[in-house]
Amino acid sequence: MTATEFKKQLLPHYRRMYAVAMTMLHNSDDASDMVQEAFTKLWEKRDELQNIDNPEAYCVTVIKRICIDRIRNYNEQTCDYMEQTNLMTNDADDIRKIIEGREKLQIVKALINNLPEQQRNILKLRAIGECTFEEIQKLTGLSNVNARTLLSRARRRLKELYNNYIG
Repeated sequence: MTATEFKKQLLPHYRRMYAVAMTMLHNSDDASDMVQEAFTKLWEKRDELQNIDNPEAYCVTVIKRICIDRIRNYNEQTCDYMEQTNLMTNDADDIRKIIEGREKLQIVKALINNLPEQQRNILKLRAIGECTFEEIQKLTGLSNVNARTLLSRARRRLKELYNNYIG
């Protein structure tokens, strides 16, 4: 794909990508950074993008994944910082509780990957991405009721998987 084709096919979707990033990140600077990162990745893959049927859908998918990665990394960094701070200030019993909590979190993260794809995505958007149901509706195209149902099923299934794992 030439630079001219890239500009013609993908750049018109900038505003849509920015809107998705803004919805997910709630910060205009971060949203702009993520869109820029998305276009960088798209440019690097430009030779593979020749046969895309729906460039807008492709661009939106790329920005969603980049934003989810950003949210996930931010949450992990925040948890690591809080853990380090707690480790420096708490006694041995508190440290044991922190370590047990971290182990449980790792188990839950692994179990989430066993959920059906739609349930997993809704759960991540709601729990990790802290998206509202209206935002989830915009991002996934699912109705509000459908998203709530999938989230409820995901939580119920995750609870079953966790109880089976520890039981």
